[in-house]
Amino acid sequence: MVNCILRLFELLEYLFIYMDLTKMKMKHYYLILAALLLAPFSMNAQVNLTIQVDMNEQTVSDSGVHVAGSFQGWDPASTELTDVDADGIYEVTLQVDPDSTYEYKFINGNDWPDSESVPGQCAQNNNRFVAVGATDLTTDLVCYASCDTCGLVVPTTNVTFRVRMGGGITVADTVSVAGSFQGVAGFNDWSPGETVLTDVDADGVYEVTVTVPQGQYGYKFINGTAWGQDEGVPCSCKIGGNRGVDLTSAPADTTLDIVCFGSCSDNCPSDDLVDVTFRVDMSNEFLAPEGVFVAGSFSAPAWDKDTFQLMDGDGDGIYEATLAISAKEHEFKFYNGIDSTGGDGVAEDATNGAALEKCGCDNGIGGFNRNISAGGQGSAYLTPVYVFGTCDELSGGVDIETELEGGFNIYPNPFNHTAIIEFKNDFAASYDVIVTDLTGKTVRVINDITDSKVTLEKGNLTNGLYFVSLRNAAGETFTQKVIIR
Repeated sequence: MVNCILRLFELLEYLFIYMDLTKMKMKHYYLILAALLLAPFSMNAQVNLTIQVDMNEQTVSDSGVHVAGSFQGWDPASTELTDVDADGIYEVTLQVDPDSTYEYKFINGNDWPDSESVPGQCAQNNNRFVAVGATDLTTDLVCYASCDTCGLVVPTTNVTFRVRMGGGITVADTVSVAGSFQGVAGFNDWSPGETVLTDVDADGVYEVTVTVPQGQYGYKFINGTAWGQDEGVPCSCKIGGNRGVDLTSAPADTTLDIVCFGSCSDNCPSDDLVDVTFRVDMSNEFLAPEGVFVAGSFSAPAWDKDTFQLMDGDGDGIYEATLAISAKEHEFKFYNGIDSTGGDGVAEDATNGAALEKCGCDNGIGGFNRNISAGGQGSAYLTPVYVFGTCDELSGGVDIETELEGGFNIYPNPFNHTAIIEFKNDFAASYDVIVTDLTGKTVRVINDITDSKVTLEKGNLTNGLYFVSLRNAAGETFTQKVIIR
């Protein structure tokens, strides 16, 4: 390669002499040519990332110390760290792309069962993470399975998890909780069936107390001992697909609020069924021959994607189907067809995982789902006409039963900035809107509404669940839940 470049320089020199261009210094041409030749290499230049871990408080495995991460395909055995000066600090230097963020985890051995449990206060997706800039970088020295240096005592808390197994649930022989706290509490992280809750006084509330370092943790309750028996955490209290708790400054003994299985509060969903008519506009789509489907947490098994087919009876491009689902919060998504093998069709976010980000719920694995609260919708409910793969809606949802009784509708729900409160008001009567939070505190009032709709603005309200009450001149009220995100 070097000989070829030198030969090219010689040829160019002869050419410049022949063209009588020797009045210009040849080194200028050399510099220009060298820059052109080296440009592709400089554009792809990588930086050195040195990762280090203090193993002085560990018995190092005979298989060595390794690191697995997004920079090497998450292989637990291919990237070994070494301790060249026998000071207990193991490190390795890797070449990585600049201006990138990587996740990783240390392994005291060479297989996943030997991996560390990363404490919540320094974890991202239960892993360590590092943001690499344009220059070489060495990570901060931390103790294995810790966010701090070795020898530093991290305060702990005795945290009690509590869940009410109500709402018509058939309770399994074992009720458990799984989460990122398990690894630092003597279990395996995210392992259902290992951390078991008990109901000692037979009041329907199951609980367990574990000791963990202060930090932030994700978790989920399990009605059983295996994934698939885990609760569907409602969108309004879900963090990355799970429940979350911040114990960063927790006292020595911390008892979490009781929540109902699959609910955000101690108010267990009823086992009543609501006839929900799901509607989606497919006018902008090339329809799959198998048809249009809806799937969600309401099906059994959950997210069964080829059972509930929607039909367009009048040829207007709007497909719909009425399903009897439990009166609680559900996540769902529309699908355009199914695979010939019976697998998934084209989901709404198949080409763009964030397609529903502004109007949906984070599913914890990089995508978003739509959300509906079937509780409080009466016995029958028409969803908005959703536009497939977007946050657009052709119309608001209608609560069929309460509309006839003078109720009202809120859309979109959940909402980010503004929502429309719509109700029947044929005689221009005066109504008030009262918004209260979960504690019952009134946080917003809109008086003397004589139109049939009014705009509710988020303003200074924080994200979360609220109750919106429509009150007429006679003092009668109709109440619905709304979620702000």
